[in-house]
Amino acid sequence: MQSGICSHVKKIVSGFGFLYIHVFITSNLLPMKTTKILWAFFALVVFSCNKTDNTISPDENKAYKSKNLTAELPMSTVCGGSFSGSSSGSPGSLYTYSLQAIDVSCAANGATITVNASALDVPNRFEIFDQNNQFIAASGSGADSYWIGNSCLGPGGSCYGGPWGSSIDFPFSNGQSTFTFTKVAGKTYYLKVQTIYPPATFSPNTDAWSVNVSCSCAPPPSCPSCQTLVNGVCVPVTCPTCYTCVNNVCVPIACGGSFSGSSSGAPGAMFTYSLKPINISCAAVGKVITVSASALDVPNKFEIIDQNNQFVAASGSGSDSYWIGNPCLGPGGSCYGGPWGSSIDYPFSNGQSTFTFTKVAGKSYFLKVQTIYPPANFSPNTDAWSANVSCGY
Repeated sequence: MQSGICSHVKKIVSGFGFLYIHVFITSNLLPMKTTKILWAFFALVVFSCNKTDNTISPDENKAYKSKNLTAELPMSTVCGGSFSGSSSGSPGSLYTYSLQAIDVSCAANGATITVNASALDVPNRFEIFDQNNQFIAASGSGADSYWIGNSCLGPGGSCYGGPWGSSIDFPFSNGQSTFTFTKVAGKTYYLKVQTIYPPATFSPNTDAWSVNVSCSCAPPPSCPSCQTLVNGVCVPVTCPTCYTCVNNVCVPIACGGSFSGSSSGAPGAMFTYSLKPINISCAAVGKVITVSASALDVPNKFEIIDQNNQFVAASGSGSDSYWIGNPCLGPGGSCYGGPWGSSIDYPFSNGQSTFTFTKVAGKSYFLKVQTIYPPANFSPNTDAWSANVSCGY
């Protein structure tokens, strides 16, 4: 209901409808008191529609069960890249282009990164630096201070000098250079390009360059179940409240649980098992919780109590003091007595009982199970039981 109203409100606020409302409310057609009330009501509706409800209900199970979570936020699959630039400036001046970040994140540590550099017009120097401005590699050769390109494009083939000397040695005078560097863990890399503009009489007397950086992406890591790849790292899948990940799918957290126990002891002795906490935190307040109890050998009493040891619900019936099971397993079908009397009434003598209780806010719940051991000549003369608590989803 609210979502339908809000969709209309959003259309009004985002369109000319808001202008119409403003004109209507502020016109002299309405009394001042009515105008104030209408403005307050409209503001309340807009505020309510902007609130987000993040509650996850059990009815949304199917959506989460069908959501595959194995491929969220994959790491980069492109290694290196292509770069280019051009500029003009005063003859003889040195110009440094903006640093170009090189994405080699998908390459394995130790991988070889190849740089193909081209000085298309006048000389350029191509260098690779890391994030700490440390030199990594460069074009050309140290003899030419890592400059490549043709510096002899003046009248009559005249040359202009620079850090490379009077001219750049072959083969780097052809403006091409291929060099490599090795990826090191923790480093990021940048391309630095420089030029020195020639005299105005040279042709060309402007600069242009291009670079291609190439490398191979390492295969993505294989993440274990319920982890997903985020920027090359396996991280746990995040599920909504009251959901957990099973085989890469968010499913509702089990509400309630299964319990069992067995024991033996002196004939006639009463034994109380350790209390079993029942997790129904994801059940809504007011939800009916179902307990299916089974006395597998001799009689048992199953009770639900709260954190204050207050009785909440129990198996069987009050006429048998909430005990269920068969006490008549002695020689010739003889029975042994207990809090239930001389025998347990049918149908609870078959050892089965299903009962319910309602979740109350602020309460936590525990399963309490008791038995009384039969005479030694009974068969069986030991105890075993099971119980299943479910929340209906």
